[in-house]
Amino acid sequence: MSALNLSREARAYEVLKLCELAARGLVPDMDDADDESIEFMKGSYKALCSKIKYLLPRASALWRPEFEKALDSSHSIRIEKLDDNKKEARRGFLGTCMACGRQEKNCKYSIDLAGDLDSAAWLKDPLNVHDEYAKFCKEYEKVYDENFIQDNVESGDLPGVDKGCFVVGETCLRKAKLRYGLQTLLLEACYSSERDIEEIMEQNPGELTTDTIYTLTAKKCEEFVQSQDNLELAIADEKRHAPDIASDGEFWSVIDECRALVSGEDENVLNRLLHERALDTLEKLKTVERGESHENDDDDFSVGSDDEDGEEQADKQAGRRSKRKRHCVVADETEHETEDEDAPPAAGGSRARCAPSSSSGGNGDGEDLRRPSGDGDDDDDEDANNIAPPRRVSRREPPESISGIVGRQRATGNLPSRRDAVIQLIELQLKLQREDRARDSAICTNAILTLQELIQRVEELRHTV
Repeated sequence: MSALNLSREARAYEVLKLCELAARGLVPDMDDADDESIEFMKGSYKALCSKIKYLLPRASALWRPEFEKALDSSHSIRIEKLDDNKKEARRGFLGTCMACGRQEKNCKYSIDLAGDLDSAAWLKDPLNVHDEYAKFCKEYEKVYDENFIQDNVESGDLPGVDKGCFVVGETCLRKAKLRYGLQTLLLEACYSSERDIEEIMEQNPGELTTDTIYTLTAKKCEEFVQSQDNLELAIADEKRHAPDIASDGEFWSVIDECRALVSGEDENVLNRLLHERALDTLEKLKTVERGESHENDDDDFSVGSDDEDGEEQADKQAGRRSKRKRHCVVADETEHETEDEDAPPAAGGSRARCAPSSSSGGNGDGEDLRRPSGDGDDDDDEDANNIAPPRRVSRREPPESISGIVGRQRATGNLPSRRDAVIQLIELQLKLQREDRARDSAICTNAILTLQELIQRVEELRHTV
């Protein structure tokens, strides 16, 4: 049975399983033709990558190519709203959006970019997920090194991982959030799995084994599918809210401390340094683009194509970009044409252990997972199955939404239901009216009408959720 015949949740399970293995430094044996679960994993990964490659160009705006490459090659971004003075200083008093180059009076947001990411490599081969995540961890952990700040302050320059600050308008900001959400979908799944594993190890230290999957639940698979839907719907409908991006506050606090010390805590100097670093980032990528314009390799920053078979042509673009239409059309024949939501889950889809392999490389125990080894020798240590992933400092998470806060408060009984809240407000209005407090009663009336309007609006839009 093909992976495309599985339900979306079953495919999500296989992709998330691959991400957990990468987070734990484990490599599945992708050459084992006898293990049906491996075929499901490869097919599910390929289907997701086809969708991402198709959506990536449709998530983009008419940016300058060098900005798009800067965004594509960053593993971390942060969004801030700026006042007019800081906005003009950080975009160099040019009056243009730093992403698209157009004249713009409403550029009131900044995007900080950091890190190196080969977004195309994540989508080429399932084994690349392990390799690319290892590269990400190696660079990411350097920021938390105790000497990181001191070394950069002594150099007198911003950290190399810092790509600068880009001032953009609302449209470019929304598109950047969508593109970043797509290109880091697998990265965030790996990172989230590692954080979950750390929590498990704190509760049960030393009990991890290579053939067990720990972090996957039905809820997590549903959330992964919902994340894909939120991105796809937001790309198709320009009026739909773009999902919030994940950000690591502690990571950016280290970057901010370096920035402050290098600039001598002078706001004007800092604005100049960030603008110069952003221009330097764009200039380097512009030079790279010129150098690649006559080449025909598979390592271009751009993935995806506007053709129907964009997923097949994605790796052949090599420095060439077609003009994109303003109106996005979201349709993925590879993903949906053979999809059956009622199909049974993958064989063993609800299991918590990886299926054993009969050709696992000669270790004699049927294990289908391998840890990278420099010398290639078998590990005969009796604790070989106890895997302790490296520690990180904090989570990359989107900002907490008001709906999440309200949901928790309502679940614990601290908040009434929406309709009960309106009824209580009406009762307060009547009480104020009886006390001849007309002005306060009028405020309640306005709040009641507003809440009733919002409730009605939610009912009208429920079919789009």
